[in-house]
Amino acid sequence: MRGIHQAAAAALLSIIVAGSPAPALTWGDEGHEIVALIAQSFLDPPVRKKVSALLAADTDSHTAHDIASESTWADAIKEDSDLKRRTSQWHFVDIEIHNPNVDQACFNHPPIPRARWPLTARRTTASSTKSMNLLRN
Repeated sequence: MRGIHQAAAAALLSIIVAGSPAPALTWGDEGHEIVALIAQSFLDPPVRKKVSALLAADTDSHTAHDIASESTWADAIKEDSDLKRRTSQWHFVDIEIHNPNVDQACFNHPPIPRARWPLTARRTTASSTKSMNLLRN
């Protein structure tokens, strides 16, 4: 009889442990920085140069102005409640796997004019087009 009670207790404990919600783990600065640096490695040189120039012109003081540091900006502004409130939708984007819609996921962001991008008709490659599309979206 004792063995049945022990087995029942072990089964109950297993159910409780398996059914307990696990805490959500966050990326942290290092995770954001790694993803940013990987993304940067896929950019064509002219696009990378444009991104670096845009980041260098940033006047915000919450982060340094390289791509890795800027990737932590949404976490860095958490102490500024007004800025956090105004930019909370920028922190991440949920894109549905089966019906991806970047416009919907980005709250119907306005399209970026194509004329502003450093892609010329002379130099259109699959990778440069991919880089440009990544930046536009």
